[in-house]
Amino acid sequence: MSLKNFLFPAANILLSIFLLIVFWKAGRGILETYPIAQQSALGHLQPQPLTYMWDMNINNAAIDTNMINEYKDYYSYLLKIDPSQKDAYTILGYCYHYLGNDTKAIAYFKKAILNNPDYSWNYYDLMIIYFTQSRFEECYVMLKNLQQVNPQKSLRVMFTSQEIFLPLLGAGDKDAMLNSIAHLKLSYTISSFIMHELIKVKSGGQLESSVTNMKLNIYVF
Repeated sequence: MSLKNFLFPAANILLSIFLLIVFWKAGRGILETYPIAQQSALGHLQPQPLTYMWDMNINNAAIDTNMINEYKDYYSYLLKIDPSQKDAYTILGYCYHYLGNDTKAIAYFKKAILNNPDYSWNYYDLMIIYFTQSRFEECYVMLKNLQQVNPQKSLRVMFTSQEIFLPLLGAGDKDAMLNSIAHLKLSYTISSFIMHELIKVKSGGQLESSVTNMKLNIYVF
């Protein structure tokens, strides 16, 4: 094969690759620029069913990491196109915890607390992560912060979060909302119990085996 016959096909291949990259970047730019395209992309990313997290919480079901990944992708993109939807930090903290990345989970829960210090679940979830990591001093701080949160304010945050929390509860399903109130009460009961045990540790005592063997899950609501 002559050099000429070799170079022309090679040049065509390189040109095709170059054009493919250019058009891919252009298409991506359009997607990130125009709200209609962004909303369409968001709709395609939306997990189905959207109430999976609540159903899993209330039924204490096994974690489906594929579904958790779908939530992570959806809320990450939502924050990208609409940074005002900061309640999504809570969802992402939850997702990263159940995907095995507590470093990122902690970072997102801290962002969630800065965004809305009146949502008790962020403190509770951070407390649980710290407790399971035996970071008892940090766990104690989160418990103290949690005790300062008015449960009514926490419920108000949940029930007025039109874009984040309410859709996860089935767009305000009455039974789900009532169950979420009961769930919140339970979180305060568990927190008080753990606080009692941590006070013993701070005084030089040991955690009861019933505490160390507790199955402690984190929750969005």
